[in-house]
Amino acid sequence: MTTVALRDLYLAELNDLYDAEQQMLRELPLLAAGASSAELREAFDGHYRQTQQHVARLERLFVHLDERPRPVTCQALREIIEDARPRHERVEPGDLRDASLIAAAQRIEDYEIAAYRRAHEYALSLSDADGAEMLLETLNEEGGMQQQLAELAAAGSVLAANRP
Repeated sequence: MTTVALRDLYLAELNDLYDAEQQMLRELPLLAAGASSAELREAFDGHYRQTQQHVARLERLFVHLDERPRPVTCQALREIIEDARPRHERVEPGDLRDASLIAAAQRIEDYEIAAYRRAHEYALSLSDADGAEMLLETLNEEGGMQQQLAELAAAGSVLAANRP
């Protein structure tokens, strides 16, 4: 059995996040294009710009660690995306599709938040204060997007109209 050091776990998490963010740069324009609500489109567009910053921050973190991103595929995020696509593609444009897009985006944010939280904990355990700070900044931004999606979902007329 091979023993893996905490730094190895940290780097594995960072590589996973790096690919996840790259996948999001490809997916967010598709989510925005499928949205009917101007507010939802703006949220996806804003998060796209934020995701570009997340990628740049991860790249700075790799430099800080004197490492390079390794080519890995974040299978979990790929599966979340592939699972959601047919669901919202079957729904006609409008409030119901927006609800489906929000649900998919929330699942993605849940994954990213969990991964950034874990990477942040690894950084703290390794006394990597600079890395922890960078990861916390992104973690807070991901949490902000999750909150924005929750507010958009709560305000959605389809969801509100179907409440008893």
